[in-house]
Amino acid sequence: MKKALIISSSYYKNFEKNLIKGAVKTLKKKSFKFDIFSVKGSFEIPQILNILLLKKKYNFAIALGCIVKGKTNHHKSIAFSVSKKLLDLSIKHKIPISNGIVESSNLTIAKDRCDPLKFDRGGEAALSGISILEALKGNR
Repeated sequence: MKKALIISSSYYKNFEKNLIKGAVKTLKKKSFKFDIFSVKGSFEIPQILNILLLKKKYNFAIALGCIVKGKTNHHKSIAFSVSKKLLDLSIKHKIPISNGIVESSNLTIAKDRCDPLKFDRGGEAALSGISILEALKGNR
């Protein structure tokens, strides 16, 4: 059974909805089952991922969220911390984790990147994880 774990940030609910829509469409097209969990912000995604991956019931995981620049550059440190932790968790748990967390300088750009009919970062994140699984399958 092929199963993916999707963890999303609900901080920007409409963006979250679109990112999930893109990821789910891609997973269904590739015949993957999936579980979806939502947390308040992108910073919390690695925390719940670490806990849920201990159950060892997923082939790969997808992190979805949106971090938008505010009045300071704080968004850059959050995005860097989350990205680094996702890679660390992938190595720790020996499982692909796709980073579908959009970092943007403004809401307009973020909206386009999250839209499954435009840039479809959710769908791209799902394809990224699937491509790693396919590469591993071919080398076994």
